[in-house]
Amino acid sequence: MIEPLDPGSARLTLNILGPVQVLTPRTSDASALTTHPKGLAVLVYLLLVGDGSCVSREGITGVFWPDADDRHGRGSLRQVMRVLRATLGADSLVDRGTEYVGVADGVLTCDAAAFEMLLDRGRHLEAMRLYRGDLLDGFPFRGGHAWDEWLEGRRAHYRDLAGAAAWGLAESAEHDGDRAAAASWGKTAVGLSPRNETALCKLIELLARVGDRSGAFRAYRGLVQWLDDEFGVQPSPEMRRCIERLRREPDVEAPTDPPRRAPADRRHDERRAAGPAHVQHERRLLPERRSGHDRRGGTDRRDPLDGL
Repeated sequence: MIEPLDPGSARLTLNILGPVQVLTPRTSDASALTTHPKGLAVLVYLLLVGDGSCVSREGITGVFWPDADDRHGRGSLRQVMRVLRATLGADSLVDRGTEYVGVADGVLTCDAAAFEMLLDRGRHLEAMRLYRGDLLDGFPFRGGHAWDEWLEGRRAHYRDLAGAAAWGLAESAEHDGDRAAAASWGKTAVGLSPRNETALCKLIELLARVGDRSGAFRAYRGLVQWLDDEFGVQPSPEMRRCIERLRREPDVEAPTDPPRRAPADRRHDERRAAGPAHVQHERRLLPERRSGHDRRGGTDRRDPLDGL
């Protein structure tokens, strides 16, 4: 269905890892897609859920028109499919009976498909060049709960793959003696993957091994301050053992932990009010990679890797 690596053979190139890019190497006009967010969202859903096969109409309407009855939901889907066929060609969508629909072979090339194929082939560096950010980052379509849940799950899926690839590149670079690249990929891995203290400890040890001792201690200071600000807790025993090992190394200026802030000065959000059990769960998770929208809007919270 999707032609992941040969854009010259497809009618349209769809880049969705990061801000959406719709490219047309041939003469077809993609303007209808860029001005029809729901149509583009349905197309992405067909591509990623179908993954080479068809998707049930019932499943599609349940995601995009959850409050409509079957007749009205299917009618809305037919209207969207008319837009897609008008943009991509009458033969761009295929029907399997009356219940299933999919994207025809050779219609699209997609960076998400190429990303996974390259990772499967062990070509991690090429794959990471395709990963420009979260799936559909900044996409204007706002669906219901089912769409939001599906989108967040897919974003986490690609973020996990990118994080694992970045760790692999960091290890390869360290093995090859490229210390700067190893440190850079390690920071990328922690920034992309769902983060926790264990992952940050791994980064700190990596930075120490490649000679970036100051970077390792800055990462630790950032973690200590972030945990104190957000949850009023200290790093785990595992993390403290990690930093103590570095402190014992000779000729290293070992940092002292930042002073803890008074309880009245800490941020009192709903997570802190949730009680000790919730805090003990949340404290293991560092903030996920922030979207460009959050950075620009100034709504992001302190990141323990700021300044690295």
